[in-house]
Amino acid sequence: MPESQAISFAVFTADRPELAAGCLSSYLSLPSLPASVIVMDDSRDEANVARTAKVTRNISARYAGRGERRRYAAELARVGILEDVAAFCLLGPDGDWFTAGASRNAALLDTVGEKIFMADDDTRGRTVVQPEHNTNVRLGGHEDPTDIRFFETRSAAKLAAEWKQVDLFGQVESFLGAGQGIIRLASCGVIGDSGFYSPAHLLWMASPETTARLRESDAVFSIALHSREVIRLVPEPTITRGTVCMATTLGLDNRQLLPPFLPVGRNEDGLFGNLMLRCFPEACTVHLPFGVSHEAPENRPYHRLPHEPQTIRLSELIILLLSACTADDFRALGAHLVEVSSSPERFVQYARQIVAGARSALLRKIEERWAAFQPMSPLWRTQTDTLRTRLQELIDSPDCWQPLELQDARETARIVALTGKLIAWWPDIVEAAGHLRAKGIRVSRD
Repeated sequence: MPESQAISFAVFTADRPELAAGCLSSYLSLPSLPASVIVMDDSRDEANVARTAKVTRNISARYAGRGERRRYAAELARVGILEDVAAFCLLGPDGDWFTAGASRNAALLDTVGEKIFMADDDTRGRTVVQPEHNTNVRLGGHEDPTDIRFFETRSAAKLAAEWKQVDLFGQVESFLGAGQGIIRLASCGVIGDSGFYSPAHLLWMASPETTARLRESDAVFSIALHSREVIRLVPEPTITRGTVCMATTLGLDNRQLLPPFLPVGRNEDGLFGNLMLRCFPEACTVHLPFGVSHEAPENRPYHRLPHEPQTIRLSELIILLLSACTADDFRALGAHLVEVSSSPERFVQYARQIVAGARSALLRKIEERWAAFQPMSPLWRTQTDTLRTRLQELIDSPDCWQPLELQDARETARIVALTGKLIAWWPDIVEAAGHLRAKGIRVSRD
């Protein structure tokens, strides 16, 4: 019987019961097992709800679909949490939205007081390491320490990888809470789909090793621009602050207060990471020296290339609005979002100013680092020049604030205000979840 680690395992799925089954099977065949397994199901199709619940029963795991989350939101309302805030936290807004962040919030409330390892349903427990990997812990800074190699195809990436089975749950569990509790997050690398929304950030914020590889070779950079297939790893456990947060797989020390995820839209983990840095500046992330397999559909295109119009997503807009507030606690940050979105007209004016200012700052940063990017391949130079042009166009546009997901100022202001209320109420929501759990009331069910 495999050893059990003192960590819970949460799998996130939505209308993909076969993927969820494959994901669970792969992780639960590892050398050590989690203390408990939870399936957070965001399925909208009732047939898929039933099939995913059956997969969960077959392995004696806990299950929470949208129905369970709706009932738990009502429990939170009964103990004093605002009804609209509880519903937004656990279900997102009404409509056909992407609401993985709401599922992640449900997992946080379901596992209050525990360590937790999150994984998306299209990941697998097969792991790779760098050939020169070691176990010496390295202290990093605020930069992304991962080295990224890019491949034309997934099969090429898999052939180039060094596959090695590791004690994934044991490794994540052992690091979380270390350093007198400062290690709050554990991040795995990845082989397969990178999960990147756009490769544009590679032009200015990749690790030194990755940047050198990209800017010196048109061939390598061309692959990076058009293929999401990567091996993204660190060679040794690396402790950093404020690096990119990607929740494809993520370990969390949920024994201490953590931020909420954005319940609506993509990049829900981006807001989580931003709030983590703002509200818990002492907290650190450990980047583990192995990567899990991300088996998203192959040949997925990027949503945006550097030469395409530089627009923003809802998550990015909210992060930029928060950047204008100097507070470092949930209540004040949430109140700031509520206040700036109280009037749609004032909201548009304020958001336009903040977004244009942030894009101007990014443009200055790229200009300042221009000399450091030498030598520069022709393709790198062309893409960077184009990005600079696109940024200037965005700065000059009166619609620079407009998120891709929303075309109405009033609705955008409403969602921003709801997000602000969630952030402000989050400590009370977590406290209420702890009290409910003590009474045997959880989001998930057996």
